[in-house]
Amino acid sequence: MRHEQQRLQSKQHTILVVDDEPFILEMLEDYLKEQYTVLTASSAEEALQLLHRHPEIDIIISDQRMPGMSGIEFLKKSLETHPNAERIIITAYADLESVLEGLNEARISYYFPKPIDLYQIKLAIQQLVEKIDLWQSNVELIEQLKEQNRLIEQKISERTKELQLALQKLREHQLLQQRFFNIAVHDLKNPLSTLRILCTEIGKLVDNAEVQQLLSMAQDPLNTMEELVQDILTVTRLQAEQDVLEIQPVNLAELLQASVYEFAPQAEKKNIQLILDLPEDLPPIEGDYRRLKQVFDNLISNGIKYTPPGGKVTITASANQQAVTVAVRDTGVGMTPEDLEKVFGEFQTLSAKPTGGESSTGLGLFIVHKIVTLHHGRITAASEGPGKGSTFTVTLPLRQPAKQAS
Repeated sequence: MRHEQQRLQSKQHTILVVDDEPFILEMLEDYLKEQYTVLTASSAEEALQLLHRHPEIDIIISDQRMPGMSGIEFLKKSLETHPNAERIIITAYADLESVLEGLNEARISYYFPKPIDLYQIKLAIQQLVEKIDLWQSNVELIEQLKEQNRLIEQKISERTKELQLALQKLREHQLLQQRFFNIAVHDLKNPLSTLRILCTEIGKLVDNAEVQQLLSMAQDPLNTMEELVQDILTVTRLQAEQDVLEIQPVNLAELLQASVYEFAPQAEKKNIQLILDLPEDLPPIEGDYRRLKQVFDNLISNGIKYTPPGGKVTITASANQQAVTVAVRDTGVGMTPEDLEKVFGEFQTLSAKPTGGESSTGLGLFIVHKIVTLHHGRITAASEGPGKGSTFTVTLPLRQPAKQAS
């Protein structure tokens, strides 16, 4: 069975034998036809015609000395139609020198002298068949790999388009949600403003201590609601990347002085020392003044909010050739390790509570972190534990990337 498979496999190969001696042709044909398909020609001209009609020929055996065209000339000519065929030449010793000269030009794999040794020719053909089979296998493998690669690239392209379409739909859906959310939050601002105005006008019209106390009590939740609405609007703009930074030179010392001045009454009300300690040569930075003011307003406000009466909130700054670092330290309630892990998250509830009953939306530090990140900066929070105060450190580059500038 194995020999039969080998015979059938060999039959897939076609050999062209060219010789002007009929006896040689018959001998080679009879010897090879059991394993291979054998075509014969008695001249180079006849052989060339067979080559044109049989592209499947993959081994050519030719005599060197023939009338008209020699074997070397014929084999060179055969390269035009069968460049990948293997070639064997049979020659007499008298022609050996001319054959050796043409071996490379005619791409001859073997040459055999006359008289012919059929066994040696058979061994050579077997080696050439193995070489051909290996080459064909490599060609087929390469084609399979190319096809697999093409299919993979096609699938990647299709998947990429699907993901791009899904991403586009997701963005459209998010934009729709953000628009709806903005409308809803904006709609909340008007009635809150109306309520504040009504409370103020009622306070002017009614001279009653009990009513005045109720109106005063209503102010705190109104303040909380207005602060929450404003924070939510800020978050939605920042998350939607609709809040384009207006980059300009910022005198950070003046900005910090303005924040301290603004929150001095709040600190004084709680008997908290508000200390600003800045170097005289603090360099300006590039940034969005309004948003950076929001960062330090929030940090200073938090420091006052979470520090008990009699405590301190200290703002210090330093600079190097690349960045400015601002630290806001308080002697307040401090934070647990769990608090520090989630302090910059949205709507996070921390163990620390304001010391004066102040309100908190849970969004302030999230907004601070987002703004600092948009400025290519970094913010960290540190605390040695509950009751040991907290330190928020903001590092901002002196220069913003060119594409950030407006």
